[in-house]
This record gives sequence, structure tokens and C-alpha cells, in this order.
Amino acid sequence: MKYLYKSATSIKVLFIGLIFLPTLTMAKDSIVSFGVSAAGGADSSATMIFAEYERKLNDSIGLAFRVGSLDYEYDDGFYREEGDGPGVEAAVRIYTAGNGMKGFYYGGGAGIWLTSWDYSEDFDSGSGDSTSLEVHFALGTRLSNDKVEFNPSFQVGQFISSSAELGFYVLAGVAIGFPL
Repeated sequence: MKYLYKSATSIKVLFIGLIFLPTLTMAKDSIVSFGVSAAGGADSSATMIFAEYERKLNDSIGLAFRVGSLDYEYDDGFYREEGDGPGVEAAVRIYTAGNGMKGFYYGGGAGIWLTSWDYSEDFDSGSGDSTSLEVHFALGTRLSNDKVEFNPSFQVGQFISSSAELGFYVLAGVAIGFPL
């Protein structure tokens, strides 16, 4: 049943991205992207799919808005937690070449994530819901032509929540974008 919920959430996020984001603006100097980010470590793994809209503010700065679906798992041998849910983020990106939303960029942002999770520990288990603030720093590059772009990136951040094992993370991601 939980797998069906995860699939339904992922489909909803992609639907929102496909329908809603491009209608925010039809202005030039904008990009709509679809992508996936993932992380793995000794005790945890996470995957995020997302749809993103980025608008050029000037030749060096872009403003990005993202909707996504997160799926994570944490297991240190004593405590196990699985969770998933949707989120939204906003970020500022600084393009070092100064020629629009092309080439290397760095930036930061913040978001809100709503997760549902199940845990088990020794003889205890349960489930819950969390609302987490997320802050991050990102590095990436946009490789593009007039019709499509490729955006590999790295994101380092922190989920802040009082009721879940979400915490520090490093994600590697890739997105395919379409300039508007």
C-alpha cells in the first residue's frame, strides 16, 4: 500500500510540474526542468524527483522554484525509518560567466517538505507526519542549446524537524530543461 502512495505522490508532483509551472509565465529567459536527485550513505538513502521553473533576473542571477517528491530511508541497525512526501523550494543561483542562465552556477535556497514516515526501534514502532524546513547550498552547470539543456548539480543541505530522522544531506542530481 505504501508503494502505491509513493507512486501516486510522484505522479501528482510530475502532473503539477507539467501543467502548472509552465503557465506561471511565458516570458523569455525562463527554463522549465524535470529531474531526479539521489543520495546514499552507510545508514541512509534518498531520492527526489522534481519539476522546476527558473527565471533570469539579470545576466548573473536566476530565481528558481521547485516542486518535488522525496522518498528516504534511514537504518543504523537499531533504528529504522522510511518516509516520503511532497515539498516546495525557492533558490537564488549566481551564474559566474554573466551570460544568462548558462554555465557554472552556485547558490542557495530554502523549502518546506511534508513527510509521512514509519519507524521501528527495538520493540517499538509507529508512524507520523512531519513538516520540515530545508535549507541548502547548490553547485551546478547548465549545458544548453536553444531547444534543450542538461543540468548536473550537487546540493548540500539540512532538514530541520523535531519529529523525524531527516537531517544533513548531500544530493547529486541531473535535470533536463526546456528554455521558454
